[in-house]
Amino acid sequence: MIRKIIDRISITITVTLFSLGILFTILGTISRPLNFIPTLTWASELTTFLIVISIFLVVGVGVRKGIQISFPLFLEKLPFVWKHVFDIFNNILVISFFSIMGYYGVIMAQSNATQLSPVLQIPMEYPFWALPIGSFLIVIELILIIIEDIFKLTIKN
Repeated sequence: MIRKIIDRISITITVTLFSLGILFTILGTISRPLNFIPTLTWASELTTFLIVISIFLVVGVGVRKGIQISFPLFLEKLPFVWKHVFDIFNNILVISFFSIMGYYGVIMAQSNATQLSPVLQIPMEYPFWALPIGSFLIVIELILIIIEDIFKLTIKN
């Protein structure tokens, strides 16, 4: 239930931000040669922010669906129990990595509160918050995957 809500929100926001990024890229490109339209110098910077934010928001969904890089040939050769033990160990390592990224992402976002983006002149804190928020979503997703793996192991035995 909670996963479906998080999925729906994450995917909706991601599709919206990514679509806006594409739209602003097109508008920025079209506005350059046409003299009667004001040049949208801010479009490129906004597109970069929108696409990076959308990627960080949707990575957690991708992790659960298994579209990250993995070595299935190695895992397929392992017995059922060892495959899940390896998955749990791997997910704990990934949780550690994203926890560290999230922690330092918060520090980075807070320390850039006074720095303004070159063109839009918005605090760089806002785009940098994508890192800890995305890391948090990934950690939550991986914890749920570990719980599922543990549940599969207890049922199998």
